[in-house]
Amino acid sequence: MKTESDNLNSGTVSRKNDKQPVVFISGGSGGIGFTTAKLFAQDGYRVYELSRREILQPGVTHIKGDVTRLSDVKNAVGQIIAECGQLNIVICNAGFGISGPIELTPTEDIKQQFDVNFFGTVNMIQATVPYLRQSGGGRILCVSSVAAVMPIPYQSFYTCTKASINQLVLTLNNELRSFNIQAVALMPGDTKTDFTDKRIKSEESEECLNIYGKIPYNSVAKMEKDEKTGNPIEPLAKRIVKLTTQKRRPKPIQSFGFFYRAALVIAKFLPIRLINYILYKMYAS
Repeated sequence: MKTESDNLNSGTVSRKNDKQPVVFISGGSGGIGFTTAKLFAQDGYRVYELSRREILQPGVTHIKGDVTRLSDVKNAVGQIIAECGQLNIVICNAGFGISGPIELTPTEDIKQQFDVNFFGTVNMIQATVPYLRQSGGGRILCVSSVAAVMPIPYQSFYTCTKASINQLVLTLNNELRSFNIQAVALMPGDTKTDFTDKRIKSEESEECLNIYGKIPYNSVAKMEKDEKTGNPIEPLAKRIVKLTTQKRRPKPIQSFGFFYRAALVIAKFLPIRLINYILYKMYAS
């Protein structure tokens, strides 16, 4: 089911020029996805977003669906192709976080973390690549995280999903190079979104407090404070637009923000043991 944003704009899509590039975004009902969709729409792109919630905005067509169901994603792509005849840019943004010690994290939470963050991205890629190829090429951007290369204690499974995204993008680039399709993993650091409020936590359980004390709770609280005072969304959304529309081929894995870029560059020259110890002192001591 589709809903064209703001009934005032009803019929806008059908009147637009077929040559306009078409963008498909997952998780576009809030945060990074919502702002990115808005910027693309303002720049004249035909924008579709897939999410479970219907949060409308002008120039963006909402399609209700869940990235963990490949059928939902394929149906959304089918609608886009039926209405536009092409697909040019794909933003794999849907995701959420869980936290807590590895030994105490419920298996169902771990599976849900991978279902949304990793397999949801795989579903987006599998459903869209045939139409990007059919359209003569395009860009796929996957929202990763600095945590992919700087593993955060008590957020290990989130870290694992994002590390998997980075490796997926590297292999995807080699597989799709001959089709003029480029993929990029963008790794933002702390960003001020509603992501923080949706985190599923296991560090607050009585069992965790008995075994680990307040360390996991304090670690996640510190991270959440950094998130709530983190970078604004719009500069990150502008970077996403730039990376998916620039003429030159983008670097396949990139960080966002001067501090995080600098930290990752420095980390390349430090021993892994030292990096891990620094993360321990920051988040687990």
